Amino acid sequence: MSTFDDDLGLKALEFFHTVRELDSMEKIVAAVVAELKGLGFDYITWAALPGPAQNPLKGVLINTRPDEYVRRYVERDYAKIDPVITELKHSMRPFSWGDVGEHRKPTKTLSRIMDEGREFGMTDGLTIPLVSHDGAISVFCPCGDRPDLHPRVRSAAELIAMAANQAMRRLALDLERRAPPEAVLTGREREVLSWVAAGETDTEIGDRLRLSSTTVTKHVANAMRKLNVGKRTMAVIEAIRLKEIKV
Repeated sequence: MSTFDDDLGLKALEFFHTVRELDSMEKIVAAVVAELKGLGFDYITWAALPGPAQNPLKGVLINTRPDEYVRRYVERDYAKIDPVITELKHSMRPFSWGDVGEHRKPTKTLSRIMDEGREFGMTDGLTIPLVSHDGAISVFCPCGDRPDLHPRVRSAAELIAMAANQAMRRLALDLERRAPPEAVLTGREREVLSWVAAGETDTEIGDRLRLSSTTVTKHVANAMRKLNVGKRTMAVIEAIRLKEIKV
């Protein structure tokens, strides 16, 4: 293995160690952009693959391509006809823009989109599909002015994409777990369950809260449904676990 290859492997490994310690989306994005520039890519777009009627900007995680190019791309609805996106219907393996031109019949559409990219210093790039466990697809697309697309550079870019994707997902889950839980029950349902936990009957609870016993029973049933349990005692246990009520 050459020194060139060794350096690329070390860079990808160092990026992996660096990005997994970052504590904000902004820092992860900045690290990805800097790392790809070190590999010769001037721009990066990372986005969820748009649906048939979806704005292609909706699922964008990172986009550093020139604003004017992005404006044209969206206004002319290129996402529907972009051969690079169409190629994803045939392969989930990483590929370059040049690869598409080599094994697909040249079209006016391909030429027009590629020509517009060249206007903004984007002559070639990579498309790296990232597939989640539920089958959702996002595309990681670094590009630039004649970037080096040596097979080892492609592999390094894919490792960077995978490490960034893992770091993003891990951070999102950590933030979700740290966030205070949203209330599941209404105030009245919590009040009623608190008295259920104290051992009172629906009639006794109704007398305390100036409600009919039927209304109390409905509040308990609603709480059971929201907490996904079949018994009122389990509703009390689950409400305590979720910190909806205290005893």
